[in-house]
Amino acid sequence: RGTPRVANRLLKRTRDYAQVMAQGRVTQQVALEALASGVPVVASRVGGLTSTVADGRNGYLIPWHCPEPFADGLNVLLGSPSIRRAMGEASRRTAMSLRWPLVVDSLIASYHALLAPSQGRAI
Repeated sequence: RGTPRVANRLLKRTRDYAQVMAQGRVTQQVALEALASGVPVVASRVGGLTSTVADGRNGYLIPWHCPEPFADGLNVLLGSPSIRRAMGEASRRTAMSLRWPLVVDSLIASYHALLAPSQGRAI
């Protein structure tokens, strides 16, 4: 059990994959840091992890409390540098799309789209 800072140091050292098996805010932060580092994530299919880890694209989402699929996902990443590299690149793109200025712009655009039919209202 460690802090996100400790986990991030471990991620930077290995650079192969990140394994996120717990749930909660700390694990969400660890997954985001892994994505930003260009590292594929093998994570439990729980909470906010399902909105940041795209199964088969930037990592693998595994059913909660299922160690065998976790091992399978890790083995795929460890055994295939090309898959690991492609998922790592997708991880970085995902992290870049979650930067605050882009999130805020997207939210504002959504509000404008919702208000468009009423035309006279300001945000």
